[in-house]
Amino acid sequence: MTAPELEDAYPLTALQSGMLFHSAYQEDSATYHDVFTLILRGPYQSDTFRAALREVMARHAVLRTSFDLTGFDEPIQLVWQDVEPPVQELDLSGFEHPGQRLSIWREQEKHRPFDWEAPPLFRAVIHHLDTDEFALTLSFHHAILDGWSVATMVTELLDRYAAGLQGVPQAPAVPPPSTFRDFVAREKEAVASPQTEQFWRDALADAPVTALPRLPGYRTGDAEDTVSHAVPLDDQLVQGLERAARQARVPLRTVLLAGHLRVLALLTGDSDVVTGIVTHGRPEHEAAEQVLGLFLNSVPVRVRTDVPSWEELIKRVFAAEVAFLPHRLYPLFEMQRLSQRSPLIDVLFDYRDFHVYQDLGPGGVIQVVESEFFEQTNLPLSANFTWSPQAGGLELKLKYDITQFSADQVVRAGEHYRRVFAKIAEDPAADPRESEELLAADVASVEGWNATGAAREFVALPDVVARRVAASPDAPAVWDGSWLTYAEFGARVRGLAAVLREQGVRLGDVVGVCLPRGADLIVAVHAVMAAGGAYLPLEPDYPDERLSFMVSDAGARVVITGEPGRFPGSVVVAPSESADGPVLGLEIPPSAPAYLIYTSGSTGRPKGVLVSHAAIANRLVWMGEAFPLGAGDRVVQKTPFTFDVSVWELFWPLMEGAGLVVAPPGVHLDAAALVELMRAHSVSMAHFVPSMLDAVMEVPDLDVPSLRRVVCSGEALPASLVARVHSAWPGVEVHNLYGPTEAAVDVTWHACQVGEERTPIGAPIRATRIEILDADLRRVPVGTAGELCIGGVQVAQGYAARPGLTAERFVPDPYGGPGARLYRTGDLARWLPDGEVDYLGRIDDQVKVRGMRVELGEVEAVLAQAPGVQAAAVRPVGGVLAAYVVGTAEPEELAGFLRQRLPDHMVPSSFTELDRLPVTANGKLDRKALPDPAPVARAPYEAPRDELEETLAGIWAEILGVERPGIRDDFFDLGGHSLLALRLALRMRQALGREIPVATVLAAPTIAQLTEALADEGDNPVSRGRVVPLRTAGNRPPLFLIHALGGQVFRYRPLAQHLGDDQPVYAIPAHGLTEGDAVQTTIDEMAETYAGYIRELFPDGPYFVGGFCIGGNIALEVARRLRKDGHDVPYVFLAWSSAQEPVVGSTLEDDTALMVHALAGGATSLDPRELSLMEPAERLLAIVNAATKEGQLRTESTDLDQIQRYVEVFRANAHAVGRYKHDTFDGPAILLIPEEDNAPPDEDYGWRAFVPNLETGLIPGARFSALYNPYVTRTANAWRRWMDRGLEHRARH
Repeated sequence: MTAPELEDAYPLTALQSGMLFHSAYQEDSATYHDVFTLILRGPYQSDTFRAALREVMARHAVLRTSFDLTGFDEPIQLVWQDVEPPVQELDLSGFEHPGQRLSIWREQEKHRPFDWEAPPLFRAVIHHLDTDEFALTLSFHHAILDGWSVATMVTELLDRYAAGLQGVPQAPAVPPPSTFRDFVAREKEAVASPQTEQFWRDALADAPVTALPRLPGYRTGDAEDTVSHAVPLDDQLVQGLERAARQARVPLRTVLLAGHLRVLALLTGDSDVVTGIVTHGRPEHEAAEQVLGLFLNSVPVRVRTDVPSWEELIKRVFAAEVAFLPHRLYPLFEMQRLSQRSPLIDVLFDYRDFHVYQDLGPGGVIQVVESEFFEQTNLPLSANFTWSPQAGGLELKLKYDITQFSADQVVRAGEHYRRVFAKIAEDPAADPRESEELLAADVASVEGWNATGAAREFVALPDVVARRVAASPDAPAVWDGSWLTYAEFGARVRGLAAVLREQGVRLGDVVGVCLPRGADLIVAVHAVMAAGGAYLPLEPDYPDERLSFMVSDAGARVVITGEPGRFPGSVVVAPSESADGPVLGLEIPPSAPAYLIYTSGSTGRPKGVLVSHAAIANRLVWMGEAFPLGAGDRVVQKTPFTFDVSVWELFWPLMEGAGLVVAPPGVHLDAAALVELMRAHSVSMAHFVPSMLDAVMEVPDLDVPSLRRVVCSGEALPASLVARVHSAWPGVEVHNLYGPTEAAVDVTWHACQVGEERTPIGAPIRATRIEILDADLRRVPVGTAGELCIGGVQVAQGYAARPGLTAERFVPDPYGGPGARLYRTGDLARWLPDGEVDYLGRIDDQVKVRGMRVELGEVEAVLAQAPGVQAAAVRPVGGVLAAYVVGTAEPEELAGFLRQRLPDHMVPSSFTELDRLPVTANGKLDRKALPDPAPVARAPYEAPRDELEETLAGIWAEILGVERPGIRDDFFDLGGHSLLALRLALRMRQALGREIPVATVLAAPTIAQLTEALADEGDNPVSRGRVVPLRTAGNRPPLFLIHALGGQVFRYRPLAQHLGDDQPVYAIPAHGLTEGDAVQTTIDEMAETYAGYIRELFPDGPYFVGGFCIGGNIALEVARRLRKDGHDVPYVFLAWSSAQEPVVGSTLEDDTALMVHALAGGATSLDPRELSLMEPAERLLAIVNAATKEGQLRTESTDLDQIQRYVEVFRANAHAVGRYKHDTFDGPAILLIPEEDNAPPDEDYGWRAFVPNLETGLIPGARFSALYNPYVTRTANAWRRWMDRGLEHRARH
């Protein structure tokens, strides 16, 4: 550069740096690339417009600015003296639908990057639409202009253009008296100010991070994609808000901010909330609004919303605004550094009043017809309030990232905004803490979900069992080495009940039962109830001291036991003291206690829960209706009877006439023995605590043909475990039940489905109600975490002899009838939009990491979904999270998996591998028994090995300020962060002369990894991009996977990662996916080319080849050519491939059907007839837009040129394979059929006619879902077994 060309140079602001980093990290994202279009009515003259733009650019330095991020000690912006106006003109007037053409162009423009080193960083594009209308689009990077500046620029530009059209002289293009450089200097001063730093340090101390709940239903794994939801605010409502502002003597913005904060308090369940608020730092000058630039900052505002009136809340918010005003220029990046939190803000409040647009009213030579402004930030959700001259009022748009929130969730949030503002406008003196009316829609939903019906007519359990004994006396009832018939069982119960009555047991008396699991135990608990008593389980393995405490605390005078010496002072009854007895005929009222079970207490003193007959009868009658049993059913009784799940095992099967198979003592902890017991006795239904079920899944022989239903409860049920059960026991139902001892075993129920990513605890059962409440017992919105409280008939009577604790946990039900009670479980949960409840863990498991609340259950649930993880637990250690996993996953893989799904503060700092998670005697996770976490290993210093690594080490030393970075050191462990990663990528580009995306730095954070990523420069199919190496390590024969119809191979990556570290895997994409590359149009051409690539990489076999869908068809022809050349192919994998109809027939006849199939998987909401009438480009855009909105878009790119190439490849592949007839193939091949196809055993999809040696096997899931979680691990295991089989067969021959 030469000095005369350069006008000025100064540093970037922190916000500019952050925006540029984000753009570099997501190169194809539209984030921070703003596109503003005005449809204008009036004449267009090119020279006049360009002259007007040149004058505007001459006045404003930011329109002549570029960025230099690497050439100086810090990133700077350069202002150039003379820059040519960047005007482009396009004529759309000849097209039938010019507006649609403009929309297509806008979509493409969002992803068209800027060269930061080449000014200007904006483009002005004119589209001629009609004789008197044209579109003016300003496309710019947000780092140079804020919204006010855009409005100012457009107003000035159109004023000068209109004057030029009319020949009216304009004022000289003199720069405003204040500049953007001044703002940069003021920001530097703020950063250097000790007072400002201390203000923010104090403000952020212990501040919560207000994060909105993320509910199921949003897209995952994609780049950010922001859309808007408009919330209607009518004129009457706005006038009411303005009245409230006048009464409080504050700006309208403050009233809106107060309402926004109250909504956040509702949605998070926390009255102490923090929001980001957009502030501007324009200079205090009369001409401040004329200056262009990025004068914005986002600062956090913390307010407690639990105040007695809206007026008080508004005043509190205004005070917070006034307090931060002198410190508003302190960058958000610096605040994050001070607080050691990133991100600091989850939700943003933005208020805009761009009154400069009012100068563009009607009547002038140029009139604004309509406008459209696209902007996308990297914040998950923002509430944008705008005074719009075009709309003539106040607009609220909720802008949200669809990869984090579903549309339904944001619509619900919009209703909360509308109701909150209506309450403020209606009566500012009212109490904002009353949430019932604010949550009207949510309350209606909850009331509907809780409308579970009344309890059935009460019949006491002993009477139900007695009727069953009379009806089926000879049927098998209880097995304990041999079968007791119902008649024999009934006689023993009557006999023991009579003895108990003789010993003085009366209605409501507590009777201890201390027996090992067996028929005697079953008889004893039934006999206690038949005698009118409530049984008290006493585990024989418990210490005498604990048994004595329980007997004394419960007031149990009589104990049934075979060990009388352990209970001195009690009336002891032997379990078989009488063989038969009379029918007592007692009338047991619903309120009589049925049993008393002790659970652990937080003080160390166990507490006894007293449950009524009405409560347990409701639970068991519901179960009989939900899970019908017959005389031929067998239910295993294995749960320790001190655990309340045992209650239904002990009673319900015998109420239904089924057979009860009693597991011998100790077998309930021996997975293999338990499975053998179930198999030997044809058990059809069993209960498992999830941790025990996990152990059962490890048993080599899981064949239990009689099993048809598995019920889980007691702890969180991971979806990955459900998937393993469905895999091991196809067709067996899996049900997740939830309930505390204090509510008669279970109160919610969820029927698990194949492929679920998370397992909720379900919906309330009959005659029960579930409430999710805040600390003040107020309802919270759907999706918001709160305490799970239980109402209805199953609520226990309380804790025996503990009136204080009973009053604390069993509270009056504010939403029930007179005298109704709620049990406060202490569990954290939330309603899901479908009416089921999502369990999040214990409230006392809620911890804080770096000041942010973390639910351990949420982290555990996501961790359990990771490939290779069978079970997981998390606990806080030293201010961070420590994870414990059972499985084979590597810590680096787990950390990467979690970072894609959770905020950084929720990612554990360590991962400790265990053989099994520790459990309590009842089989629940024992978090206290988890060991100290494994230490995090640090790499020893390793010097650079070659010139490239020397160069990279020098760049690292320069960027990071370290003396000697080793090739195994992690960039981020050495102090690197996102902005430094951006500078690192740019410095490497300068030093090495090649493009290196920021994502490469983040994916390969060590010098050694970067060297490997940059090293491949050879002339081979990999370096030419014709073959994609998915895994290069390993000494087994390589597996080559051929593309499917779309030509892409991304979907094979998860499969490659699960086939084993010793298995090389390569994928071959189709030709034609990149610009300038011709498609291949015949299967023979493809097969010949692909076989050549394989031989070029590996001159000698053996090779495995295969593919999904038509990839299998092509792979067969590739294998034919490899075998013809003398190479061994142990197996060809035909994964969901068909020889009968490899391509849907309609796509070969109708190109519209082909495009819909290619882009949307075969179906959209669009009318096929209307599509067929459109021009090809218009049809393409319509399908893409519909598929995107419906979450069906099949391509990995949103660039329309790339999508067009994708369709061309899809079309070529479909026609190449669709009618191809294979010759006979005499080699081995395996057809892999997805389980959910429900194919008959002899299904061969037409292959056996061409492949005599065909074998068939099953893979999980449906079609391509087999390649993704939760199925990919099983798919890979099956694939690996077939490869091993092929190698063994080859070795034998």
